[in-house]
Amino acid sequence: MGTRAELRVDGEVSLIDIVELEEAVRRAEVLPDAELHHPPWTGELWRRIDDIVALRDALDTPSARLAARLLRPGRAWATAIVVGVLILAAGAQFWCGDVLTADPNLLRLLSVGWEPTLVDGAWWSPWTAVLLHESFVHLLGNLVIVAYCGWRCERAVGATGLLAIVTGSLTGGALAIVALSRLPCIGASVLAFGLWGGQFAIGWRYGAVIPERLRGYYGAGTVLVAAPLLAWSFANPHVSFAGHLGGFGGGIIAVFLLPLATAVPIGRRRGAQRRALALSALFSAGTPGLCKLAPLAPVLLAFPSRTLLDAETRIAIDVPWRMADPETKPSADPFALGTAGPAGQALHLASTDGSDRAAVGPARSTFEHDGNVLLATWDASSLSPARSALYEHIVATARCEPAAELALTRRQYREAPHVAARAQAYALAADLAGDDAAAVRTYAELEAFGAEWARVAARARVRLCALRPHIDGCSPAWREGWLDQESPADHELWLFGVHWASRDRPCAEVWRRHEAMVQFGNYSDIERRFALGECAPEGWEP
Repeated sequence: MGTRAELRVDGEVSLIDIVELEEAVRRAEVLPDAELHHPPWTGELWRRIDDIVALRDALDTPSARLAARLLRPGRAWATAIVVGVLILAAGAQFWCGDVLTADPNLLRLLSVGWEPTLVDGAWWSPWTAVLLHESFVHLLGNLVIVAYCGWRCERAVGATGLLAIVTGSLTGGALAIVALSRLPCIGASVLAFGLWGGQFAIGWRYGAVIPERLRGYYGAGTVLVAAPLLAWSFANPHVSFAGHLGGFGGGIIAVFLLPLATAVPIGRRRGAQRRALALSALFSAGTPGLCKLAPLAPVLLAFPSRTLLDAETRIAIDVPWRMADPETKPSADPFALGTAGPAGQALHLASTDGSDRAAVGPARSTFEHDGNVLLATWDASSLSPARSALYEHIVATARCEPAAELALTRRQYREAPHVAARAQAYALAADLAGDDAAAVRTYAELEAFGAEWARVAARARVRLCALRPHIDGCSPAWREGWLDQESPADHELWLFGVHWASRDRPCAEVWRRHEAMVQFGNYSDIERRFALGECAPEGWEP
């Protein structure tokens, strides 16, 4: 058995082997504020672990240094600066609020979102949006979380580490908002969630090293922070859940990429701090880099897109989903845009028959089909490169083809398969587009929506099968059942049904059906000739 010493932790004394003590200090299992009595090292006195020269090397390991830092009282000056900047910015905003109110475009360019950040190239917006708040209550709720979580993070990772978490949070939140949110956002809640994510990740990554008495403040213990944050989020109907999620994820990623300067020996600390600053610079360059790339890939800028379709002219065009959002659509105009762009830079789409083209204004782009014209207008002189590329991409998608309506009605039917009108619209679009199998199949599904819809579907299905009887689903037995069920008063059903029968039934049966039509007496000579089809003798006239 090796040499043993007395160890006192929180007033309780125990015996410990000296070799095991050194390993425990290296792994931060014995903390620097514990006291030791070992005459060769301490004489007759009790001394703190961090005062014992023989344990200095053990205390210089990353785990021991991090534990010692968390135990020492210290100032979180970087967090104080962050909170101070938020307070000063809010004071300037509330004091000079008329400036932002008078110029909505300025407020828009200071907010983070798909349109201001990517389309208009406001690469600075993640940093300015965090400084703006809707009200004092909005500011106060964010400040409390930023101050607390920032302090906890800085105690563990230092000022340069805190900067990396801040930049990671703002970049992650900006990317999520740009990708997922319809409207621009302001407020420090993205930063608050990011610092909470950082605090959570510190406990996740360094949980075994954090002193036991402090572990409840990191990792899973941050539920005390999560409760007010989530309550605040769900209580506000205008909250950006995408921004909060992105900020939280950005804070976590920053911690796991961060070289921990607070845990390395003093001689190597400067290098770790430089790497942390480099990580911050990399995060900060994310949004400007994306803004530079946006004009080069307008198809990605417009993704995902929605199709606007004029049912009368059959002209269709694809626009980014944010511009076509039905919640903000101002009129029944099929080409009215929910978000067309700021004043002087907006995209305007108009459909005309060509006679009133001059009334629409000078067009930057036109699409014509069968005398119908889609006009696209915008002021090219004031557009950012990304917005100009986006508009050019949008107008390039203009087309006139049944397939456009087919895709739209198919999506609408799949979204609400219980709505009979959507099934009918999809079946008709498939019929017009030449997708016969889909049309017959959907008409068959429509028959399950009740007697009236069944008759509507049967008439359309009989008409389609009479002209193209080879289609899968065109069943003669089904046709005969409908002809037996309905009287010749159902003009369309009988006219096309008998014509279809002339292709696959004995002519004697077709003539029997024809005689029933004649007795009803509401069919013209041309219709009677059409109904007989191949069973009409050559030269026969009614």
